[in-house]
Amino acid sequence: MMMTKFKRTETNPADSASRILLESATKDRETLIVLYELPGGGPSYVTWAARRDSPEDTYWGHYFATLQEAQDDFEKRLGMDWNFARG
Repeated sequence: MMMTKFKRTETNPADSASRILLESATKDRETLIVLYELPGGGPSYVTWAARRDSPEDTYWGHYFATLQEAQDDFEKRLGMDWNFARG
């Protein structure tokens, strides 16, 4: 498993529900795991899987009320065996 972690903060003006990228890590050749803050009500944090060649194309979201829960899930997802998820 190749993990390249970095932190940066950005907003996506094209996204109607603005989100702030807190962490992103490369899981494997095809997949990123991303952790976003979602300001403006509802769940405050989310982890998503994303395609490395199209990081805006997120899927399989896990939503959390606290940053600690989201960070724990982020780390857990990096260690998961995803062979079952691929056809």
